[in-house]
Amino acid sequence: MLRMIVGFAAAILAAAVSSATLEEHVTSKCGKYGEPEFVFSVGPASVVTQDASWLITSLEAMVASGERFKPGEILLIGPVPLKVEATSNGRLRLLEPDMKAMPFNYVDSVGATLNMVRRQKDAVQSLDANASPDFAPLHLPLLVSSDALQARVILMRRDSSLQMGTNWVLMDAESKLSADELTFRPMSVYEAMLQRPEIHDFLALPDGYSVAVSGQRDFVILKGDQTATPVKGSYLFGLQATP
Repeated sequence: MLRMIVGFAAAILAAAVSSATLEEHVTSKCGKYGEPEFVFSVGPASVVTQDASWLITSLEAMVASGERFKPGEILLIGPVPLKVEATSNGRLRLLEPDMKAMPFNYVDSVGATLNMVRRQKDAVQSLDANASPDFAPLHLPLLVSSDALQARVILMRRDSSLQMGTNWVLMDAESKLSADELTFRPMSVYEAMLQRPEIHDFLALPDGYSVAVSGQRDFVILKGDQTATPVKGSYLFGLQATP
């Protein structure tokens, strides 16, 4: 069963951390509704404090509104499918994919998830402070041309007319072939992101945006056929301003 939490904020694709360095966070208000408390771990330097606090508040609010969770379910936080697991003391622990290889290998942390949500939201709001992210769940497909993931510059385009998966299309920005001449295949967002992590910041941009990207700090964003310039002082502005 797939559950979803959306409408939060994003920061780094994230490295795994050892259990010795993890900080544990526990909800405290689920028990009064007869439900187990949630527990999750993050690396001490991997997320800002308010991100972990937001997740606690969100989980408690869902339980208070009548949501119920069971071991084995999948809970979607932003774009990331988290696994719900029972603990020996009756709590529900959240696990995330290790962000290293296919297929999903779940590990005892949600730090990468909270960072990804924060970073993608910050990217969206770098272009429009009032916009909400349109997350592309990692398990859903995008379309990839045969040479896109080996390209020097990747052209990402989100087109709702596709009505397929996340509506993202990836192709070689320098290809001499038109889109109609290219061959595309579906691939999960997760697999594409593992091969070309520089696409990750832009995956929550809404319909109508295109991005030509060759590195985390090397990108051009279009909205329709007009250049979209990041707001001064924003997350994306900071990336381009940093040598």
